[in-house]
Amino acid sequence: MARQEASPLQEFALKCYNLAINQITYDEIVEKQILQQQEAIMAVQTAVARAKEAEQDAITAEQRGLANAKKAKWEQEVIKARMMTEAEQRLGVAELDRRTAEQRKQESILLGQGEAERRRLIMEADSALEVKIAAWKAVNQFYAEQIGKQRWVPEILWGGAGQQAPARRPRIW
Repeated sequence: MARQEASPLQEFALKCYNLAINQITYDEIVEKQILQQQEAIMAVQTAVARAKEAEQDAITAEQRGLANAKKAKWEQEVIKARMMTEAEQRLGVAELDRRTAEQRKQESILLGQGEAERRRLIMEADSALEVKIAAWKAVNQFYAEQIGKQRWVPEILWGGAGQQAPARRPRIW
């Protein structure tokens, strides 16, 4: 490409390597325009960064919400598992209690059958002598109590050698 003007470096036959231009001074109006352009570019960059940040915040909030929901779900699963384990334990204990009660029932039945057989054999051996004696004692004790309440000497005496007994009315039983 051709330039309109010749380079001052060619004109003076200077060779430059890694050229760096420092301290360029512009007009005050140009400086203001450059500053305005820089501010506009920075405003656009800031708006883009804020938009990306808001987008990232939305993604983060969504992910946090999902994580919290999963955490709550798993906490409920832990509670459910704990309750299921406790229920299974209670069920196991209840089953063992039922078996124990069944064993006690069998034991009571066997003890009752054994006692009944023992009494039957005693009854056959002595014809229920002990039972008969106990009944006889109870009846006689009742009679003795009732007879003990009776008066054995009469309250009125009739006759005698000139003595007259006091007049009393006889008791009616």
